[in-house]
Amino acid sequence: MKITNIIKIILIVMSLMILSSLSILAKTCAIQDKVRKRTLKIIREYEILVTKGSPSVALVPALMSFWGATNWQVIKSSDFQYSENPDNITIKSDNRGMHRKYYELTWNSPKSNKIVVKQTLDVELTCINTLYTNAKLPYSDEVKKRFAESLVPDEKKEINPNIPQFAPICDEIIKKSDYAEEVVELVCDWINENISFKSKQKSVQIALAQQKGNCTAMSKIACAMLRKIGIPTEVVRGKFIGSDGGHDFIEVYFPDAGWVFYDPSNISRGF
Repeated sequence: MKITNIIKIILIVMSLMILSSLSILAKTCAIQDKVRKRTLKIIREYEILVTKGSPSVALVPALMSFWGATNWQVIKSSDFQYSENPDNITIKSDNRGMHRKYYELTWNSPKSNKIVVKQTLDVELTCINTLYTNAKLPYSDEVKKRFAESLVPDEKKEINPNIPQFAPICDEIIKKSDYAEEVVELVCDWINENISFKSKQKSVQIALAQQKGNCTAMSKIACAMLRKIGIPTEVVRGKFIGSDGGHDFIEVYFPDAGWVFYDPSNISRGF
């Protein structure tokens, strides 16, 4: 056999080994790349107090298009309406930190003491989230012991993994995958498909009976189901700045990725 033929055979064998190893890697890693796109219509309305008859200048912030490694924002269109048209419009920037732009609006002799400016924008938002984890179920006894409090019922928080209704649902989900990340997604999918959002309906029992609930009910159901499956999970309470209102979501533990956020009440949920 010629040396060239031997080299060819070796190269073919090596190629097959590489392809085989890639195939094995693909089956042992739950790698999730998500590209989410959302188109929004944003309406901003400003009431500008001026002095009637006196020159007046107002600065209105301009949303920018930007592109980053994990997300970008594209301003498709921007339209202004004025209760009184300005005499001059100039686009400027303040150069403080990120290069931000604003509209400088000038009225030489306003006809009233208040001018209303309405801006309508069409915006396209894109977000890329990547989670790398090869965590498989069941978790080790060490993990279960370490995070025992995040696996048991919590009556005060209305988190009960032992609700009879959960057992058959969780069993079906477990049959579909033994990767923890995929199981979390399947639980969130089940909630999106079976619980319709209803504001102020935070009772788990009522949400399950009526198939309607808010973010609190959905998060508690997700938390209970994932604890039933054996994945440490907590409900997280978020609070809006300057408001008594808030939002509930969950935090899930992966042994190789740590605690990761999920929002079961949002079909376009992120990490």
